[in-house]
Amino acid sequence: VIMAMMQAIVHAYPEYEQVHADHLLAHLNEQFVRKNLDHNFVTAFCADYDPKSHVLQYACAGHYPPRIKKPGEGSAVRPIPLHSGLPLGISDDSCVQQESIVLEPGDTLVLFTDGIIESFDRDREMFGTDGLDAAIYSCSGEPKCIIESITQALKIHEGGRTPADDQTIVAIKVRE
Repeated sequence: VIMAMMQAIVHAYPEYEQVHADHLLAHLNEQFVRKNLDHNFVTAFCADYDPKSHVLQYACAGHYPPRIKKPGEGSAVRPIPLHSGLPLGISDDSCVQQESIVLEPGDTLVLFTDGIIESFDRDREMFGTDGLDAAIYSCSGEPKCIIESITQALKIHEGGRTPADDQTIVAIKVRE
């Protein structure tokens, strides 16, 4: 229900054509605080990518930082640098700031929901960012490889348990 509310608020955003990630997240936060989510909140990462300049402008509200995978198996995996604000709906004085990074041709940007990181095994150990980074590290950097590697690592980690939260992965490769 909260995600449906979020989608409606985003589509009704008055500056939808010229969105700034920090302004949109501030607007969402204002709306969620006003609606009083009854101790619920939303983490969010909002970004705009310019394929000509390779600049990714983004803002974050309590979400885990996306990863950047350099091309090639065994190459670097790193979180994008960010200053995360509070999750949406917690406080009316939440502060998010827009940041930017230049992505290199061949880089793959990996976005994911917290259901990936917060997936538990039979011993109640989380998959965590270490599990995520290891799965990304072990593949070529092609989006299909990254998604399959994370999915397989999660399946092994969960040991047949049903995930408690949604698990979504988006992998986007930067072209020339």
